Amino acid sequence: MPPGQYIRTEAVRKKQSKKAKLTWKNPKSKYNTKVYRKKLTNRNNKLWADPNSKYNSTEYQEKISAATSGNSHYFFGKHHTKKSKDKIRKSTTGKRNHFYGKNHTEESIKKQRIIKQKLWKDPKSKYNTIEFKANRKKVMLNARKYIKYEDTKIEKIIKTILKKNHIKFKCQKWIGPYRVDFFIPSHNLIIEADGTWSHGDPRIFKPTDIIQGYKIAKEKWIFDKNRDKILKFRGYKIIKFWEKEIKKEPQLIEEIIKKTLF
Repeated sequence: MPPGQYIRTEAVRKKQSKKAKLTWKNPKSKYNTKVYRKKLTNRNNKLWADPNSKYNSTEYQEKISAATSGNSHYFFGKHHTKKSKDKIRKSTTGKRNHFYGKNHTEESIKKQRIIKQKLWKDPKSKYNTIEFKANRKKVMLNARKYIKYEDTKIEKIIKTILKKNHIKFKCQKWIGPYRVDFFIPSHNLIIEADGTWSHGDPRIFKPTDIIQGYKIAKEKWIFDKNRDKILKFRGYKIIKFWEKEIKKEPQLIEEIIKKTLF
């Protein structure tokens, strides 16, 4: 071996990895102090922010993508055990989560929305490929079987009204790509309980206001209108109630439902 060069064998690498794991696990080591971790984060942030650094070069990014995709990924073909899943869940829930008690600023929300819009609009992005769209549809269809949606307060009020009048209905029914609050199959009727914040009540919110933490009210209104048009075109009848009316005047809502059905 020429002087000044040293090649690590597999045995040496294993020893070094064991030592590194022990030092990182030790709570008294310098690697677990707040000061050391702050230094690391600051150093990494500076390197990633610098456009001239090697981390932002195309060669470096290509190397990372090649090393972490497909068969080359260290976790390829493996699955987490129940114990590891529980550990991951416990380490990221409650006060242990790094974002516990914090909220995104309006600037960060706008940035995230702009980035997402650019990705979805870009024809070259992976989100617009045929494979991605096909896989997304499969995942969404399979997820519907296992996801359980909890009823909101206003949905519970309508549920009691329907049960009281002995009306057969289905909760959280999927009709094509859309999820409906209540569906009455005998009359082909859809009942929607729209929340003031989730759907952006136009009596309270302006078109430019942000709802649900990241959506613009106007965009949500346009989506709901297009959704209703498609459902009506397919032959479904739709009744919509706002949260304000459901809470204040449940008797009036009961009368409207009776008139449409009986």
